[in-house]
Amino acid sequence: MLRWCAPPTSIRAAATAKRRRDGKEVTGMTMYTDTYLFENGSWKCIQAQLTSVAPEHQPADDTIISVYIEGERQERLS
Repeated sequence: MLRWCAPPTSIRAAATAKRRRDGKEVTGMTMYTDTYLFENGSWKCIQAQLTSVAPEHQPADDTIISVYIEGERQERLS
């Protein structure tokens, strides 16, 4: 039985990850959509979807809004 307590809410964003492979920096990007439902006083993720973004479709770095390293928000350099 499904019971909706509130309208579901979706969050859509992109994540870029930079890492080293064989001494070279490699960049990858994923787009994701998570859908949450507020139920019994808390939000629960009821659906998650990830899609890899091909390098030729990745936006330029000047479109980045926030940078996090190991979960800590970093100050942006102008």
